[in-house]
Amino acid sequence: MSVASAAATFATTTLEFVPSAPGNLYEVLQAQVERYMAIGAYASLELGEVEYRRALQDPVEAYIEQGWSQEQGKVGLLDVGIFDPRLSGEFLAKIENVDCRIKPDACSNYEGVLVPPDTYIIKGVLTPADIYVAQIHLGSKWMGVTPNICREAFRSCEQGLTVQEGLTVVALRGHKSLRIFGMALPGSVSEIGSMPYLRLDVVPPYLNDYMNMSDHVFPYWGSASRGRIPAT
Repeated sequence: MSVASAAATFATTTLEFVPSAPGNLYEVLQAQVERYMAIGAYASLELGEVEYRRALQDPVEAYIEQGWSQEQGKVGLLDVGIFDPRLSGEFLAKIENVDCRIKPDACSNYEGVLVPPDTYIIKGVLTPADIYVAQIHLGSKWMGVTPNICREAFRSCEQGLTVQEGLTVVALRGHKSLRIFGMALPGSVSEIGSMPYLRLDVVPPYLNDYMNMSDHVFPYWGSASRGRIPAT
């Protein structure tokens, strides 16, 4: 089966019910705000504590007002995270002692698939320039599916999680609390043009990239994703 046909098959997967927002959604987001403050994210950006807390609270309140996306929930984006793209991957990796076997800040966003004659399939990754809140999924629905197929199977409201976003999740939650073996990060491309991944079931956890994205099928981890939101 070709990558395109396999991706098309997996892309039809939706949940049979329409999930509602977690009842403790605001508390979950507030806990992440407090974690950002505790790890000293403001200091790494040379910002004051009060200023940075406000910068985190504004998008949280905007997200709560906007409301949970049922469209994204139906494709399995049932978790939520706060992301600050200004934080370096190196800084985030140090919080949980992630061994970076590739340079996180040298990775770039995945731009999509170019199909002859020079027509793009819209699969590129868009990342806002400032703090944002997004619905996320850490890979469980893609267990046993190769990373290259996952990357092309995401729905129109979904895109691959980037290295920076993956390291953020680990820094905010701790790699042991995630209870997953690892996750592919199809929203990013490494310096050698491959897909990065995080291995989380070892000490220390590590960031690396695949030698061959079509060969790696692991039964206990999959490709992470988040809801697509407009870039700014």
